[in-house]
Amino acid sequence: MFTGLIQNLGKLSKIERTKDALVFQIEHPAFKTPLYAGDSLAVNGVCLTATPLSSTSFRADISPETAERTSFREAKEGMLLNLEQALRLQSLLGGHLVQGHIDGLGVVKALTHLESFHRMEIEFPEELLAYLVEKGSVAVDGVSLTINRFPSPTSFELMLIPHTFENTNFSKLQIGQKVNLETDLIAKYVEKLLRQPKLGIQREMIL
Repeated sequence: MFTGLIQNLGKLSKIERTKDALVFQIEHPAFKTPLYAGDSLAVNGVCLTATPLSSTSFRADISPETAERTSFREAKEGMLLNLEQALRLQSLLGGHLVQGHIDGLGVVKALTHLESFHRMEIEFPEELLAYLVEKGSVAVDGVSLTINRFPSPTSFELMLIPHTFENTNFSKLQIGQKVNLETDLIAKYVEKLLRQPKLGIQREMIL
């Protein structure tokens, strides 16, 4: 589990391509808490298992399922990656609950640089609309953000503060670039509960 607050920026230094999968080698500044073999790490919002090579680099295996469902299928060596270590029970939940399981791919539709803030519009798959609400949370490439409004039925608008823009890979985003999207975890569970036919009484009580 993660919070969507980025702790580090990594660089994808090497991609090894096998017949059906990928292996990433990622370089990064040292974390405050050391990485150990088997630790979970959110990389651009995707939960991966890290195999440390040193205090400033690790390897991660990308399964065919992960490669297919995320922007990793278009990854290029040298690209910047948002990194977050797994949430600990004593940690502050400054963002929102993020699993690192991607629900769909978004596309950067517009990026407007204001005086100090940055406005970003992201197009998303129509099937995610049920889990996205104005002023609700969404994780974009692993970053916990608040949806400002919906300029269209299949796009939402975000406002990025200077700290977020400068300390994530957002400063390198280009129009048309794909980003990993994870919608609100609680919304997905609520929808599933309400769709269960055996929970008719409970559903009426909730509504």
